[in-house]
Amino acid sequence: MSKLYIFGDSYSTPGFCVEPKDSWWGLLANKLNIEGVENFSWPGNNIDSIAHIIVANANLFNQDDYIVIGVPPIERLTVFENDATSKLYTKFDNKLHEVAKPQVPCHGGLK
Repeated sequence: MSKLYIFGDSYSTPGFCVEPKDSWWGLLANKLNIEGVENFSWPGNNIDSIAHIIVANANLFNQDDYIVIGVPPIERLTVFENDATSKLYTKFDNKLHEVAKPQVPCHGGLK
């Protein structure tokens, strides 16, 4: 069964603007009848960081999965520091119940 992977900024972040079940990606997940959602979005995210996270986690994707990228404002920049920080991403089951918050290494935006 397919999974839905979401990458983006605050407009895609779980619980930031609306509850997951009412979010655009929650409605999409219900329409696609998928196995689960893995959401790698957080407020202030930028396109460089999103690209980095997608490439770093490409081994998770299967041919029947759906990958959606919410493109943030292009003027956001990435500051690469000596060490990557960790952010949490959120896993949901097919009923959009949160099941885990694993960490993913990433680079942050401007502070």
